[in-house]
Amino acid sequence: MNAKIVDILDYGEERLWNRRYGKIKMEEKMKKVPCEIIVWKVVPCIRRAFAISLFEKGLNQKKIADIIGVSNAAISQYLASKRGKNIEFSKKLQEEIEKSVKLILNGGDAIKEICRICEIVKKDMGIKELC
Repeated sequence: MNAKIVDILDYGEERLWNRRYGKIKMEEKMKKVPCEIIVWKVVPCIRRAFAISLFEKGLNQKKIADIIGVSNAAISQYLASKRGKNIEFSKKLQEEIEKSVKLILNGGDAIKEICRICEIVKKDMGIKELC
């Protein structure tokens, strides 16, 4: 795992993150607010998990990009492990991601499913409210 998640709000949250998602490498001194962590670290990892699963189910990069709402280049980087690789999701969360992918393949809204997974991650991190 290549952990690059930066200084999380306080020591308690850092310990919780370490326990759930792996070791944190402190690379910056500036504290991050919860919404920054979610936007810069968590959402790309969720998108990557969706992209990999959709690709494994036979969709091409362009179709995946259209579904998830990102560029073809972003999908290429997700599939090549150049983006969104900071978190290894638990087995439970991987199962939830697979449920979401099945819903998306049956016409469900990818954004809604990304938000659903994000809510689960926030609960796991103990984040009740964002900014």
